[in-house]
Amino acid sequence: MRVILAVLLFVPFIAWYVYRAGYAIRSGVFESVSGPMDRASRSASFWFWVVHSLLVSMAFAGGFLSLVLELRGATLTWLFGSWVAAYITIALATVVRARQRSNAPLERPGSAGRSAPDR
Repeated sequence: MRVILAVLLFVPFIAWYVYRAGYAIRSGVFESVSGPMDRASRSASFWFWVVHSLLVSMAFAGGFLSLVLELRGATLTWLFGSWVAAYITIALATVVRARQRSNAPLERPGSAGRSAPDR
């Protein structure tokens, strides 16, 4: 009975989040609540939300396995701690990558990468 309950409770969410991430990777557009995100124009945000969807599906998979395998105590703590560490790492990497893009020097139109000759 516990396995049937776990399947009915967790598998639809796991499938949905994996499908969303896969569709976003194939199409290059992530459909978020605030609107579509294009991979070319908002790369850091796009990849954050794709990985976020995969991490959420992994959280549901962890819940599924903990019910089916009757995991308790230290094992659940390690699962949760690993998930939190991965999520924080992805969030920090996204912030660093977005800052690098915003701090990149802009090239003036018409300069074509040439510098003015010394006189």
